[in-house]
Amino acid sequence: MLLVVLLVVPLVVGIEINEVMYNPSSNLGGNYNEWVELYNNDNVTINLTGWTINNKTFNPINIFPGEYIIIAEKLNGTGNSFESYWGNNDTLWDILDEFNATDSKLFSFDNNEDTINLRNGS
Repeated sequence: MLLVVLLVVPLVVGIEINEVMYNPSSNLGGNYNEWVELYNNDNVTINLTGWTINNKTFNPINIFPGEYIIIAEKLNGTGNSFESYWGNNDTLWDILDEFNATDSKLFSFDNNEDTINLRNGS
């Protein structure tokens, strides 16, 4: 008799999806201003290089213990971007904006129903 045991050990990483803006009203930039906020609930810094949300890449960034990171489309050519609504509208994401963010090109969700898949490349 052959007994096969499959042991699946998930990689536990302390990154959580904390908040999502998936269908902002037109006065908040509409579909061009969708974003996801991640939170690091671990006690180590995690490098987000190679991570994706719904198979869309974003600029690599370190997220420190207890830190929040916004993933949004920085500049989209319409003037409706996360930084223009929530930052100081200088087209830069910096300390003056009082949030930490990274850029994701063509970031968008289905406004009726969608699943958010956060993947770390492994």
